[in-house]
Amino acid sequence: MILMITLLEFLMGSCFHFIYDYFPLSLIFPINESIFEHLKLSLYPMMFIDIYLYFQYYKQDKHILFPYLVGLLTSMLSIAMIYYFYHIGLNITSLWMDIGLLFIALLIGNGFTHVAYNDGWYLHIYVTIMIFIIILALISYWTYFPLDLPIFKS
Repeated sequence: MILMITLLEFLMGSCFHFIYDYFPLSLIFPINESIFEHLKLSLYPMMFIDIYLYFQYYKQDKHILFPYLVGLLTSMLSIAMIYYFYHIGLNITSLWMDIGLLFIALLIGNGFTHVAYNDGWYLHIYVTIMIFIIILALISYWTYFPLDLPIFKS
């Protein structure tokens, strides 16, 4: 099940990478080649699939929201950390590694979601929702007003 969800998210993220030219919705689709913008390729597909799964299967289980948050954050952090490790640390530049990185990061994130859910990681639902809102607000704000940091530069 984790592999199927990851594959679906990967396909969505891959489509999101090229869709901005046709649907200029910069809050969801990356607008440049910065690492920050590529975090959206993980964030939104995972969030959309998680919302679907929540309403389809887990409506009664409010505890699933925090594991979803853990997986989402883990996936986004994996993209940044792994990219900088092989790109800056090992001086490797490869389109195929960049594409594979999205899949690996989504797989890691979904794995953490699974572990967090099975181990009973829990945070109050209102705190979890507030963290989701803060993440979305920061991503939205930084899309239009990027900081002067390397992660925001193409």
